[in-house]
Amino acid sequence: MLGCVALVGCEGGTPAVVEEVPAPSASVPEPIGYDEWRALVDSLSEPGGFFETDNLVSNESSFLNVLGPMRRLAVYGGAYVGVGPDQNFSYIAQQRPELAFILDIRRDNLLQHLLFKALFHEASSRIEYLSLLLGVDPLPDPTAYINADADSIVAYIAGAPGGADSPAATRAMERVARRIGSFGLDLTDDDRETLRRFHDEFIRQGLDLRFTTLGQPPRPFYPTFGELLTARDLDGVAGSYLQRRSDFVYLKALQEANRVIPVVGDLAGPKALAEIGEEVRGRGLSIRAFYT
Repeated sequence: MLGCVALVGCEGGTPAVVEEVPAPSASVPEPIGYDEWRALVDSLSEPGGFFETDNLVSNESSFLNVLGPMRRLAVYGGAYVGVGPDQNFSYIAQQRPELAFILDIRRDNLLQHLLFKALFHEASSRIEYLSLLLGVDPLPDPTAYINADADSIVAYIAGAPGGADSPAATRAMERVARRIGSFGLDLTDDDRETLRRFHDEFIRQGLDLRFTTLGQPPRPFYPTFGELLTARDLDGVAGSYLQRRSDFVYLKALQEANRVIPVVGDLAGPKALAEIGEEVRGRGLSIRAFYT
């Protein structure tokens, strides 16, 4: 559930083109240096805890229902705090914050956001982002889909060659792993194995990947990754972070500016959330949206 706190202040076919909605703000503030970014990741984090799910994707088919209220309440700018995997990017794309913190009790979530960060750094387009994540051959002419909607992009990826054990998958995993290494975080061998396992799971399951509880098969009513990417809000508006080119461009810039900070911490813990609040206040910002 997203709590919006408004404070004063197909291969061979023709892809459908999405109408670009004017962005509330298209600019990203000055980058945070890598030393400062690493220090924030480390200093804000608590020791990790256990959770019995592998939250590679959301289990919330209604995750976009809040976007309409966010638009009507003009929830823009400021700072963002959220939990979990990539559904956060759809809220961030709507809000256009100056700074975003992804807080989760699982260290695995921090590692997964390093995977996403690497993808945003490496990919020049939405279709390249998904190609790298799912290990399929990149589009020969990515400009053909430059303004396509998410339905068209997902349809292309569904039919693209590659996937598990393919040369495209091997290249994607090597490329992403190199980029993660360039961030300079102190990762253990177990961390690197977890990152490899997560990327491999996206490649093996592809667009059919679902939320799972450890040791149990995914429930059939949970949305697939492909369904999450093509979801619509209560106003019938497609709103995932891969729906519009302008949203991807903003998210890529925010990631490259090191303004998405993954943090390990319990929402009810003694440190992480309180120190995130102090960090936000110290920068003269307010938290405009909080997803839990």
